[in-house]
Amino acid sequence: MGNYSASWLVDLFHSVPHISFQFTVLSKEDYHFDNPAYWESLAMIALMAIFLLLFTMMGFAIYFCCLKAKGGEFEGKDTDGGCYCSVCVLVVFVMLNLAGIGIAVYGNMQTGDGIKVVAVAVRTANDTFVSLNDKVRSLLDSTDELMESITELKEMKTDDIEILNMEGYSHKIYDALNVVAVPLDSIEDRLGWAVEIVVVTEYYRSLVTFCLLAFQCFVCFLGMIGLCCRSKCTLIVTIVLGTFCLTATYFYVGADLPISVAAADFCVDPFRAIYNQTVNKGYMSEKVANYFLKCETDEYHAYSSEIEDGRIILQKMEHSAEIIGQENITEEQEVILHSIETKISEMVSLINSLNVMVNCEPSKIALGQTITSICGPAMEGLFALAAAMLATGLCLTFAICAAAKTGKRYGRHVYRRDSSDLMEYDDDPFLPRTTNYRNNSARNSNITRTNNPIYATTTSTNSNYGVATNTLSFFREGSDEDVSLIENPPPYSPPRPSSRYSP
Repeated sequence: MGNYSASWLVDLFHSVPHISFQFTVLSKEDYHFDNPAYWESLAMIALMAIFLLLFTMMGFAIYFCCLKAKGGEFEGKDTDGGCYCSVCVLVVFVMLNLAGIGIAVYGNMQTGDGIKVVAVAVRTANDTFVSLNDKVRSLLDSTDELMESITELKEMKTDDIEILNMEGYSHKIYDALNVVAVPLDSIEDRLGWAVEIVVVTEYYRSLVTFCLLAFQCFVCFLGMIGLCCRSKCTLIVTIVLGTFCLTATYFYVGADLPISVAAADFCVDPFRAIYNQTVNKGYMSEKVANYFLKCETDEYHAYSSEIEDGRIILQKMEHSAEIIGQENITEEQEVILHSIETKISEMVSLINSLNVMVNCEPSKIALGQTITSICGPAMEGLFALAAAMLATGLCLTFAICAAAKTGKRYGRHVYRRDSSDLMEYDDDPFLPRTTNYRNNSARNSNITRTNNPIYATTTSTNSNYGVATNTLSFFREGSDEDVSLIENPPPYSPPRPSSRYSP
């Protein structure tokens, strides 16, 4: 890791002030995950986005109240005229929001690629330690079987000094192998847990990100539909959904910013951070951590002394077994002794293969890939996501305000037909069109018209004439004209010739 250097993104996020709940600025020596004040500083960074959301909602409340106080600014006006500033603002910020969504998609892909490389690297390192642990566990199982055979031989041939020596040697090799097995178990568990956390976290992070971006696209599309169709109803729905989308966006930013800052603090000196966590938590000893993380020499490895001690002990056990075989022993004892010699030979082969398998190169390569991926593509993706989501939140804010202003231009309008008649209707294409007539006092009274055949109707349901019942009629119940025109037709009045056709 000697050629590693932090990027400008790392320096940018690392320079963010870290403030605890007591409003004290932490020093850079306190930037580690074992410090509770450091977690408080990350929470304070998350609260910045929440405070920005609260200020935005307060601004919405003031803006909508002021907009409502103006009343029907566009009432009675033709919507084809007037200022279209709100329409232009809505279109511009919707387009900017879509551009921000595109940048966020790129950032999400970058972050996903980096985390996938990290998962593969950690899984590769874990496979190396799993293979070592399996080999050591096989040696321990063989040692248990060897100890059982020695105990059985001891019961048959008591007070034999060589058998007692073999029993002592078996305990020594078991202790030596156990020194190797215990840290390997811890490393395997931690790396397996880390792989699962990385994979599951990345899955849900990508899912939440794409759902939020899809929600933003839907809100933008709905706003453009309301603008193109001049629909006040659609714009109101856009405002409501946009408010929910804005809230989710700022919560996402509140989660993304602390992660970006924590990743930057890690990437300032990633090797030292991993080394300290590994040693301080007791996952590895300093000797084991220096070997598997630094890998400075190939001539010495972390378990060389333990493996060499085990090989020497096995050689002594072979020598003791040869001495016992030269003594006068029974056939049954000879069978047990032969089994012991066979186990010793198998353990010698296993311990020689273990000595070859203990190699620091796979773990060193995996560590390098992990650091490069986190501090490279993943860091760039997190920065792009944070910037793009913050930008889309601001664009949504202005778009919602513009949609509210634009919606006042559309909807119900009043047109004057003459001095005594008004017609109201909704011009929203997504609402049912209704037409109402406001009649003056004269129209509300009973109307009696004679000699006017165009108002002809019938109230009789037994008539064979194709006249719609109560259609185009000014007759009212209770009036003196509530009779059938078929049975009592009015006198005919011929139309008068127009003056333009008169001679």
